[in-house]
Amino acid sequence: MSSIGQQTALVAAQQELLKLKGSGRQLLEAVTEAGNNSSRAQKVAAVIQSTERALSKADILTQQLGIGDGSFSNTGKSRSEALRRRKAELAGHEEPQQAPHLRRWDASDPAEMLQEVMQHVFAVTGYAVYGMGPDGNRVDASSASAVRLEIPRVMTAVAALAIAGQPEAVHVAAMSPAEAAAGRSHWKGSGHEVFRRVSDVAQHALQHFHEKSQQPMTEETQHAQHAGVLQSLLLWLASYRELFELPCTATGQLLAMDQLSQQLLPPVLRAFDVSPMELELIAGGSLTPVACHVHAL
Repeated sequence: MSSIGQQTALVAAQQELLKLKGSGRQLLEAVTEAGNNSSRAQKVAAVIQSTERALSKADILTQQLGIGDGSFSNTGKSRSEALRRRKAELAGHEEPQQAPHLRRWDASDPAEMLQEVMQHVFAVTGYAVYGMGPDGNRVDASSASAVRLEIPRVMTAVAALAIAGQPEAVHVAAMSPAEAAAGRSHWKGSGHEVFRRVSDVAQHALQHFHEKSQQPMTEETQHAQHAGVLQSLLLWLASYRELFELPCTATGQLLAMDQLSQQLLPPVLRAFDVSPMELELIAGGSLTPVACHVHAL
């Protein structure tokens, strides 16, 4: 094939890939709502297989043309290399302020600290984050019994607070935007397996941030430590911005059969043992998070 013919074929493969990716995203959202008992699950699998063929075709062509590194497809190897490159970029940055649980907060009042947390998370992620009352309505920080983070067209996460108006998170749950809009209680949990699994991981992340912040706690420092934990949790939750698009870091696959639920699920694990700087870069979309299927660990 001539060079012009190869380039034309590459463009065609890329266009095919973009169309398939769009279709796969739509079908994946549908199967998340319907469960894999629906015929939609089979359609998703077919689309993913077609996408992989298109990606492989693009890989071969880029190698033949000598443009790029042949890593058009999201294989585990290329994804890992990409992550290593992104992390190497961190070497040129200075670690910003102290870790969240050690930072000096501008406010001393717990409700004002809670407001600071929400403002900071919004500034980093661009996602709506606000306080909620017991009935699910939007309230000021001083009356908030929970904090809601909304990732448009992906998921809504809710962190329940131990005491209204104070930044101590004790429970976290994820659900679909449709469930949140319908007023589903975060205590009840999601009706979809993918969000139930994310909720389980989020609860482990909350425990991790609590343990990481543990130090001699006084009456003067407890609210600041709790605020740091909540801020880390909310920033980490933002790493799910590509829940239905980011393939598994280990396998390169987007969908895999979950052994526990016997449903096709995207990677529901996100690394939370990362530095404060990495956490903020991931939350802001500047660094790709490590994402894995449960069985890939």
